[in-house]
Amino acid sequence: DKESILNQKTVGGSVGRALNYNVNVRTGRPTFTKPLLNIKTTALPINLELYFDPLQANETDYYMPKGWRFNYQQKLISNSEGYEYIDGSGLRHQFKTSYNNSNVFYDIAGTGLILTKSGSTYTIDNGYKQTLTFDSYGRLKKIIKTVVGLQFGLQFSYVATSDNISTIYEYRKPSGATSETLTQKVSISYTGSYGFSIYSTGFPTVSVSVDSDYNLTAITEEDSRVS
Repeated sequence: DKESILNQKTVGGSVGRALNYNVNVRTGRPTFTKPLLNIKTTALPINLELYFDPLQANETDYYMPKGWRFNYQQKLISNSEGYEYIDGSGLRHQFKTSYNNSNVFYDIAGTGLILTKSGSTYTIDNGYKQTLTFDSYGRLKKIIKTVVGLQFGLQFSYVATSDNISTIYEYRKPSGATSETLTQKVSISYTGSYGFSIYSTGFPTVSVSVDSDYNLTAITEEDSRVS
């Protein structure tokens, strides 16, 4: 029943602009995705989405509605088998140690994902010439692509020690440079204990409302450029 196993079939579709759905025809697991922002950058595009996993329907964190997470809220968790990686679609990948290198781990489902440990830094090669870097809390910190020495991609900041993303930056580091350049693209403001608003220059403000039981109640857009 591992959904990360290769060559599983899915069917999907959309309900206008409101929602996309995907169903694994082997396991019957449905997931739902709500696109929020699509921003072109000179590096990697920012495709910010909320996804809903019915298997996690009763799980939540402060501000976030039950069962819903950002696609960039990816997580690396240590366990007795090695490490578990929760990807941007909510799928769980179990990594076990390579037989000849204790700092290299392989996805046992055969996806080709490779996890590398260097001190307290963990990176995953996602197979698209991109590396995912995780911070000391196991949260996704960077998505980086390297072309002829130039590193570019996205970097994320979080609210204190929670898994809630506060800022998304465009990341660039030219070949030979000693430091990177970060350009803020998205900021997320959390209101009280329930809900949040997403801001990006030139785009409508997206607000997600959550009730006191952490149920999603509304997703709205307000374009400040229109009076």
